[in-house]
Formats: sequence, C-alpha cells, structure tokens
Amino acid sequence: MKTSTLFLLLLCFYGVKGQIATDGVVISKTTKQPLPFATVGFKGKAQGTITNKNGEFRLQVPAELRTHPLVVSYLGYESYEINPAVYGSNMTIVLTESFMQLDEIVVRPLSPTDYIIRAVKRMSENYPSDPFATNSYYREKFVENGNFLNLTEGYFKSYYPSYQDTIENQHQLLLHRRVEDVHDLAFMRDWIEKKQQKEKRKAKKKGEEYEEEDVSEEIKKGFGGPENTLSMDLMKSLEPCLDSTLFKKFRYTFANGVQYRDRELLVIDFETKRVVEHTRQKGKIFIDLKTDAIVAVEYSGALVIPAVVKPILLAFGLSIKDPRFDKKIRYQLVKDRWYPENFQWYVDLGIKKRYMFKSNEYSDFEAEQVLQVSNIKFSELEEIAEEKRFDSGEEMAKQQFNDEKLTWDKVNTLKPEKTL
Repeated sequence: MKTSTLFLLLLCFYGVKGQIATDGVVISKTTKQPLPFATVGFKGKAQGTITNKNGEFRLQVPAELRTHPLVVSYLGYESYEINPAVYGSNMTIVLTESFMQLDEIVVRPLSPTDYIIRAVKRMSENYPSDPFATNSYYREKFVENGNFLNLTEGYFKSYYPSYQDTIENQHQLLLHRRVEDVHDLAFMRDWIEKKQQKEKRKAKKKGEEYEEEDVSEEIKKGFGGPENTLSMDLMKSLEPCLDSTLFKKFRYTFANGVQYRDRELLVIDFETKRVVEHTRQKGKIFIDLKTDAIVAVEYSGALVIPAVVKPILLAFGLSIKDPRFDKKIRYQLVKDRWYPENFQWYVDLGIKKRYMFKSNEYSDFEAEQVLQVSNIKFSELEEIAEEKRFDSGEEMAKQQFNDEKLTWDKVNTLKPEKTL
C-alpha cells in the first residue's frame, strides 16, 4: 500500500465533522525545529493533548471551554498562553528556551542521590492520596523498513484507587480502531510461507482443519500491548535510576535547571556504569524544587541481548543489530498533587537472517506506544465493573465496552504524522 494512500486513510480516520477544534504546530525559537510531545491544554484544567513527532497537534474544544485560554508547555521552555480569541487552524506556536544556571539553585548541601531519595520519600505527599479517574488516548505502531505492520488506537477510562492502596489500577477500553490495510511482515516471508504450507499438508493428511497463524500478529504481541504504558506509573513501579538499591550502578550529576508550566525544576543527569536490566541507559530526572516531586523521567540507550539468548539466535541464523530505545514518563500538577500525564516508549532494532546459499535478509523494526491522559475526574467515581476491565492477555478489539457512547470525533487523539 502506498504511503500517500495510508495517509489519506488516516485523515479520514481523524475526521472531526461538526466539531470545534484548533490545530497547529509547536516549534523551538532557537532551533526552528518542531517540538515533539509538547503539552497543549486548557489553563488550570487537566484536559488537553500533545503534539506528534512533527510538533503538530489538533485539540477538540468543548463548548464549556471555548472562552478558556490554552497553555502550551514543554520541558525546558517557557509556557505559552493562547487567547481563545485567536483559536484557529494552522497556528504556529514558538516556544522560548528557559534554563536556570546551577548557581541559581541551592544544591550544594545535598548530592544528586540525596535529592532523589528525598523525592521518593515524599511521593505519598506529592501524588494523589484519594482515588481519581482518567480518560486516556493510546496509540501503538509497528513498522518494518518504513512500512506499517500495525497502527492501533484506543481510548481508555481508568480508575485509580488511592496510591496508598494495594488494589491494582482498573482500565476499560471505550474506543478501539486500527488501520487494516497495511503491509504484511516481509522478514523471512519465504521461510514462513514454506513452513505454513508444510503444516497445512500435515494437517490434511491427518484429516484435521489447519488454522493459519498470523506471524505478524504474533510478533506484535511480543511488545506487550497497552499494558506496557498503562502500568508505567512511578507509584506502582520505580524506574531503576530512582531505586536507591541500584544507585551504585549509575553515575549522577547536576545539570542546569529548567522550567515547566512555570515551575522551576532541578535536573539530574544519569547514566549507567554497567548494564542494568539488560540496558545501558542515559537520561534525566526532573524534580520540582518547591515540592520535591518527580515531575518527569526521560532516558534512552541500548538494549543488551542476554548472553543466554545469543546462542539461540545463532542457531537460527539470526542476529540483532543496534537495538535502541527511548522512554518518557511525565506528570502534571493539578490541585496541588502530581497526576499522570504522558507515558511513552520507543524501540528501534535491526534483525538479520543469514543463509548459506542465498542472500541474507535484513529488516529494521520500530515499535512505539504512547499513552496521553486527556482529562482527570475527581468526584462521582466508580470502580470499573470486573467484566469490563481491560485484560492485556486478550485482543483489544474484543474488549471494547463503549457504555459512554463516545465517538472518535469527540475525543482528543495524536495527530497523524505526515511522514506516515
């Protein structure tokens, strides 16, 4: 399927007939480059969206907020407020960098790890102590050599019990859709088809019905589905760089502070001294100076293939090249507490298949998941009925319970990139 055709299909997907919306692009004043995953939300409200990798956004404007100003925010940049009188299409929003020198922040009495320990200890004070509910947009994509194998979206309703409670977070899938007309897996296609034909002949001889496996689907399942991003909450699972028992495996240094939504943030750079959880990591921890809250954790690095796996790969003539990843966790301040805002991860790796008597095969794979909280509810909360709770072990398409009668043109989504 041609790229242009896929993009046109996506545009149809994202139609907003009859809806009032505003859209545009967010760029850096210094670099003139787009700012990916910038926050675009209504001032003082836990409601909004984010930009895509091209810095583009589209935001639905409900009737009750049509006179409400918008705020565009990005880590390390001054927030930009948009008057509702200028809401429109194709806006260009330019953000200015804002850094604080180290000598502007009182950091000398404590080491970087002291600040991390203090922030972790204060989590119960800084994150919600009462139950709350959210609506969140989810997108996953799986790409081989620039061709889409999968592009799936979901819109979730979630119930979060008190963070002091051991009860698991509950999620309900309200909306689900996927682009169906995408490419088949190309890697080892001949080998797969020959194997399927062999299995089909065996089944026929035994008088059994042969059910063909969708190899593309099996590979996609290996990336875990929405559960990966739905469970990235720091209150449920600390990142290794925040775990004091692992501090000796990291190197921590202070960096220049930044602003985010008019808050001054302490920034701690970190990198692994050795392999940690099969990765080499390098990233940043952002801590609010006023509350000691962990506002964001962002890091990237290399995936390290476990030694026990390498012989298995070699036995099949397979090798993995340059496996890289990115991970981002971000929170937002609402009513003096820090609530989930955006979770995402990205993986890029190449896989090579060696042959004795013909040319080797190679494919580059990219996988990405993004979860963006579009609004938060604090009252009239209800737990999600057990029969409607999302189960990561089941197919998404079979778990849609749209009891709120939502449609895609009524919710905020991640605008499709023009490069699709």
